[in-house]
Amino acid sequence: MAPEVQAANSDVPWRAIVGMRNRITHGYFDMDLNALWRVLTVDLPAVLPRIEQILADSTPALDDGSDRDTTHHQ
Repeated sequence: MAPEVQAANSDVPWRAIVGMRNRITHGYFDMDLNALWRVLTVDLPAVLPRIEQILADSTPALDDGSDRDTTHHQ
């Protein structure tokens, strides 16, 4: 997430999310599996709807291509 998005949505535990990502990526042999399970079953479900909303609000609508020139030039 862009720093501006994180700053505008300070209710999301961004530092904890990044910390967990770093822990999984760089220290997976030392990973506390109970802690990981808690994150996956408790923490993530609690914050996921908020993150999905942030993504929906910050992602432009998909272009359906209706304004494109569909003629083929040879």
